[in-house]
Amino acid sequence: MRIAIISDIHGNLEAFKTVLRDIFSQRVTQIYCLGDVVGYGPFPQECLSLARKRAKVILLGNHEDAAINPDEHRQHMTKFAAKSIDYTLQKLRPSEIEYFKTLPLTFNISDIATLAHSSRLNPKSWDYLETPEEMREEIRNLPTQICFTGHTHKPYVFGNLVGHYRDIRHDTLELDPDEKYFINVGSVGQPRNGDCRACYGILDISSGKSTFSFRRIFYDISRTHRAMKKYHISDFLSERLYHGE
Repeated sequence: MRIAIISDIHGNLEAFKTVLRDIFSQRVTQIYCLGDVVGYGPFPQECLSLARKRAKVILLGNHEDAAINPDEHRQHMTKFAAKSIDYTLQKLRPSEIEYFKTLPLTFNISDIATLAHSSRLNPKSWDYLETPEEMREEIRNLPTQICFTGHTHKPYVFGNLVGHYRDIRHDTLELDPDEKYFINVGSVGQPRNGDCRACYGILDISSGKSTFSFRRIFYDISRTHRAMKKYHISDFLSERLYHGE
């Protein structure tokens, strides 16, 4: 079984379509989305429609929650994120915002993996989990071997025994059955780790062993950049795509 985990598409249709093509080439059987399909990018409606067709499950991200409760979120967001709420609301139908209200905050793929947008323990806090202490707390009492997350747009693998995996050869890690993992799959539509490529993950379970792989895919950033200029979306948000920051 090969499972694709995607997150933080952020209205970047060009990146999303390119990632889907790669997913299909990898013999993936299921796709799960960790949320933030919308926000920042120029095509929230198109990305949402495609995600609903392709993903088995979509989680509620903070940008979907912001579309439901915009006033609550504006005060906690950067000025760029706050402005993107207004753009996103202009593009979405009322029925699509109602759909967001049905999305789960967390989800378990059988006894294999737990999914969360940010925190498994406090999903509505929308915390940025970046310290070993925070990750170990998330792993403690984890009902599955792996918790997949997104939100920070920075991919990493953290194990309760090893800690941060600094060097993953060829972006693939064989998972130790005695270890539990907190894995951030990065961002499809707006990476922030200094790598401009769209990023997602594949969990492969076969022949009694499990591996996790990062997939990093080049896409035509200029198309997204031109669309963001056309719709008068912040130069800061469009230029940062080239730098992965």
